[in-house]
Amino acid sequence: MRTQAFITAIRRNFALGLLSGCAACLPAGAAEWQFTPTSSLSSGYSENPRFLPDGSDGQQQATAELAAHLAGGTERLTIGLDPRATFSRYRSDQDLDTNNQYLGLSSSWQTERTLWSGNAQFDHDSTQTSELGTTGLVQNNSRRQNVMASVGPRVTLSETLSTGANVQWTDVHYKDGLSSGLSDYSRGTASLFGTLATSERSRFTLSVSGSRLEAARNLRPTDDASATLGLSHEMGQQWSASLSAGPSWADSGEQTRRGTVYSADVTRQGERQQFTAGVHRRLDPIGTGFLSLTDAITLNLSQRLSERMSAAFTGSVTRNRELFSGASNEGRETRYASASGSVSWTVASAWSISISIEDRVQEVVSSGPNSGKADGYRAWLGLNWNGPTRLL
Repeated sequence: MRTQAFITAIRRNFALGLLSGCAACLPAGAAEWQFTPTSSLSSGYSENPRFLPDGSDGQQQATAELAAHLAGGTERLTIGLDPRATFSRYRSDQDLDTNNQYLGLSSSWQTERTLWSGNAQFDHDSTQTSELGTTGLVQNNSRRQNVMASVGPRVTLSETLSTGANVQWTDVHYKDGLSSGLSDYSRGTASLFGTLATSERSRFTLSVSGSRLEAARNLRPTDDASATLGLSHEMGQQWSASLSAGPSWADSGEQTRRGTVYSADVTRQGERQQFTAGVHRRLDPIGTGFLSLTDAITLNLSQRLSERMSAAFTGSVTRNRELFSGASNEGRETRYASASGSVSWTVASAWSISISIEDRVQEVVSSGPNSGKADGYRAWLGLNWNGPTRLL
């Protein structure tokens, strides 16, 4: 009975996500459409899935994922749609079961000198995934709904100079969030930028942005702004790098913070190997309804070992620190680190088998009851299908 309900939920939610996305794309009826489906089924083991400081029982886990990419366009208009649904079931603890849906939409409109770009993202997931490494409040498996939309033009002024603007709105809602220390919030952001190409391989970018964060638990909104100067450079055919930095400012209505934000990335794109590494500092809203100073280090490496076999490694270290403290704020700091490795073997043109393992550590430091350090690992075996691209 439970297995049949599991399969029925997969089909129903995936179909609803796909149909709703297609409906959004109907105005572009003259476009040619390409449809690429993918799916995966995995089984594995998760140690301490609730990330309790004292540990929790290990759980056997089964996960199914369905996804698709739908793209179409004309000479001026392009539209992309990416629905995805994941379903996880735990053998001994049904409260850990997840049923997550994601829908991404991207579009662009090109004229002679102006490129309009728009993006939208809808996430209906659980705090077990969304709060890991941000607020650290993953003990309760509550539902989260995240809606994000952005739009803006980029105008080419000359062969070397361009400018543009962007506005973005994010709205996050938690089911029964206040009982677990979470808070609904919304954030609006506006930015302006200009880019100057000094050569075929190098360009400078000046960007200015401002945001307002409003949360259900806060009486006053939090404002922040930043200005950064960046340089991107292509070092040959395979290597590229970018660096940007500048001052930042944030005000909660009672306190003010000034600091620096930055971003540095290096990328290598080879025939058999891909490598990316980055270091970032930015101002982000988190699920407690406060603005956080986020420091992050990321590393991604993929290597094709043979015609049928490939390997990948991903690592990250993040630290989220709430900028402002007060009577309603615990001054939370969350530190999170993860490292994962996988090996994939192609058994047929569209089918592959993968083996993956991931180790994770999370530490929450606050004056509240949720402090503590927890770790856990996951290991799973997956069967993956990459469907052929079809014309619609």
